[in-house]
Amino acid sequence: MKTNTFIYLILINLIIYGCSSSNDSENNMNNVSQFQEENYTLDKSLFKSKEFKLDKISETDFHEIIQTNGIIDVPPYNKASISCFYGGKIKELNILVGEKVTKGQVLFTLENPIFVEMQQEYLEAKGLINFLQSDYERQKNLSEDNVVSKKNFIKAESDYMVTKVRMESLAKKLLLININPNDLTISKIQSVISITSPIDGFITQVNISKGSFLDPAQNVISIVNTNSLQLQLNVFEKDISKLEIGKKIKFNIQDDKSKEFDSEIHLINKSVNTTDRTIGVYGNLLDKKVVNLISPGMYIEAKIYTASSRKPSLPKNAVIKVENKNYILVLKDSLNNSYSFTKKEVKVGEEFNEFIEILNSKDFNGNNLFLVNGAFNLIK
Repeated sequence: MKTNTFIYLILINLIIYGCSSSNDSENNMNNVSQFQEENYTLDKSLFKSKEFKLDKISETDFHEIIQTNGIIDVPPYNKASISCFYGGKIKELNILVGEKVTKGQVLFTLENPIFVEMQQEYLEAKGLINFLQSDYERQKNLSEDNVVSKKNFIKAESDYMVTKVRMESLAKKLLLININPNDLTISKIQSVISITSPIDGFITQVNISKGSFLDPAQNVISIVNTNSLQLQLNVFEKDISKLEIGKKIKFNIQDDKSKEFDSEIHLINKSVNTTDRTIGVYGNLLDKKVVNLISPGMYIEAKIYTASSRKPSLPKNAVIKVENKNYILVLKDSLNNSYSFTKKEVKVGEEFNEFIEILNSKDFNGNNLFLVNGAFNLIK
């Protein structure tokens, strides 16, 4: 009986000990969970030397952007391709590619005997027209008085009208080769005509040389006026609904992607290119100084800013990703010689430029400071 009692007491003690051990284990786990929050200390002298930085959560503009590309171009009315209605030999040519020209400036001269023939025919018709007009008016008066037959009047009228039409048409042809028929006299007949620039601009192409023969309608000189350079961008049709006149554009040229220039949409094409399913978007230059840095035909990369909203954010460098979770360091204390930080988990959203959206920003005090530069060196 004593033996059974002894065994019974031992079992009770074992049960009590087991329960006590289980409680101690739970207490230890609770203590661990209480100290899962990690703290980091950073010496102030190191803070300055390593260019660490503190900042607050702030409201930042987040934009939805369309990435696209295109070229620098000029409107069609600021381009000119020079050609002639008649061929001929290039007599004089004193222009170079890249040279600036003004409207009305002589580009080259063209020589052809046909120019002499046209002037001769015009002067002959002009000299004959006065006689024919006088005869027509005389025959008209005689016909009305029944002095002469209608046949003579009709012939006089026909000769006068045919010559008048011929003279007028020759006058128009002379104007096409820059000869003013009103100033033309026998002493001013010329075999060489001057071809002038129709616009102000810069010579971009010269396809002739002195002494060469120019074929009719051959494009020989190209001129571009760079005072109205514009962006010509290609945007895929899926993004058309996001486009509006006045939307901001930032672009860079391929040779220097570190510099961005400002533009805005001023025209949107209404027709989709069936080959690549894109639509043409045109942008004005907001900074006229950039004209000296770019030229027509340059390839550019651009970002069109569409929808925008302000969101609480921090610089991207402030957020460190560890095992699929995002953390930031919140300033806890600023002692005499050191800063003390606490690691906190954050929920992040969109990214734009150098900033990242903080979805749970309300979990922090508005005065909280965060380590926004150098956090990676501590959490790793």
